[in-house]
Amino acid sequence: MKIRLVALTLTVLAVVACGGRVKTSQPAEAEVISQEATPVNTAVAVAEDRSVLVERSEQVDAISVMNDFTEPVTGNGQDLMIVYVTIENTGEAFGSIFGTQFRLVDSDGREYDPIQNLEEAVTINMWLDKRDLEHSSARLFPGSTVQTAKIFRVAPDASELKLLANEIMMDIN
Repeated sequence: MKIRLVALTLTVLAVVACGGRVKTSQPAEAEVISQEATPVNTAVAVAEDRSVLVERSEQVDAISVMNDFTEPVTGNGQDLMIVYVTIENTGEAFGSIFGTQFRLVDSDGREYDPIQNLEEAVTINMWLDKRDLEHSSARLFPGSTVQTAKIFRVAPDASELKLLANEIMMDIN
């Protein structure tokens, strides 16, 4: 747990130092490559060495681990959306799931980044641990897969949400 917390802290500090944006291994084109969304439970290549499969999604009021050390993560006036994904390293080199950029986009074209606040990330990582899901700092060995969840705050009026994984559009339900 301590190693994961240190790795998470370093990851979050790197994100903060980069202004909240991190360069990832993305396809060569900057635009959305596939306007047709990949269906749920269908793996799709999102980079030369990564594939992503959306398992499901759910909207929740809060994420909590019920302890004295963390506060629940709430929507703060927005809706919380959890997207469960499986990520596979299809390459021949070691990597991490941190290199895959995730965003949600709604029918109005509004984009939502995963929650990255350090205090909330601690709660989210403890929540992931309780569900045997991996953190964004998880190691990804060649040929291996990991399951994780990304948590987003979205506008209450957001509809037809899709996941963008390195600019590849995927259905979430």
